Formats: sequence, structure tokens, C-alpha cells
Amino acid sequence: MNSHSYPIKNNWLKKFMLHFKGKTIISSSGSYESITNQVKFKKPYNIISYIKKKIKAKRAFTEFPNPHLNTANFLIKGADFYNYIKSKTFNNKYDTWKIESGFNSLTEHFKKKKYNLFVVNSEGKKFPENRWMHSETYHYKDQSKSLMSDKHSRKYLKYNKSKKLISQKAVWGV
Repeated sequence: MNSHSYPIKNNWLKKFMLHFKGKTIISSSGSYESITNQVKFKKPYNIISYIKKKIKAKRAFTEFPNPHLNTANFLIKGADFYNYIKSKTFNNKYDTWKIESGFNSLTEHFKKKKYNLFVVNSEGKKFPENRWMHSETYHYKDQSKSLMSDKHSRKYLKYNKSKKLISQKAVWGV
């Protein structure tokens, strides 16, 4: 759990642990969003900056859909995480985004190793990658089944209906 996250439901860890066995990673939310698709052209005089950012993003991130577990809070065996992270360097926020959703993200690394990757919601139900949106834990509907709150889910809750739909489209494509 990172410093911007906290549980919002009782027995959150128990709900995680119900589904945690063997080669498994449990998260309280997932996303299909891609950093590459979030680079926007805003002002004509910044075209060079836009092009540089777009190229940089395309070198590090898969375009939408880019399924990944959100790393604000997740459960993994310590040794498994250590073996993945020990060779990584991160000096800035961009580097941490690559850990979450880059070409060799935590999700991609463990998918290749045939781990089970689930999102678990406040009802204690687990959701495989193709059903993460339906967990109703992140940028979908009113997120009423979230186990955790993080800065991105809190931001979404403050959006008006129109902005929520735009965000939902960016995260899930619908």
C-alpha cells in the first residue's frame, strides 16, 4: 500500500487473502489505460514538446488497451516482488509508471510467468483481467465496491458525470 492509499472497508486484508495462493497477485484495482494515449496536444506552440513526449511514451508503454494491476495497493509474495524489482531503477515518477504499466511492468512480468492476477472488490469477489472493469473498483460507475481509496479514485469521485464518462473511456474504452 502506498502513502496515498488507505482501506475504506472492513476486513479488506481478509478479502485479499481469500484468493491469495501460489502464483497469485491480488490488487484492489486494475486498468486498461495507457500513458501513450494520455499524451495530449494542447497548444500549437508546444508541438515539439508534444512530439517528444509521445515518442518517449511509445518507447515505454503499450497503447490502449494496456491491462495492468494498479500498484497503489497489491499483495504479492515478498520474494517474488523482490526478484522482480531488484534489477529496476526508478529515479522519478515516469520510472514508477513503467513499473506499473510499461512494457516490462509488474503485470506483464508475472503474466509471462503464468501468475494469476486478480482484482478483488469489497464483496470479496475476484475478477480476472477480462473482468476487472466489472469489479466496480476503479473509474467505473461510482466505484461503490472499492476496498481501498487512493488519490486517483478520490479524484474520480469528485468529477461530474461528463468527466467521469471521459475518464471511464480512457481507463476502460467504454
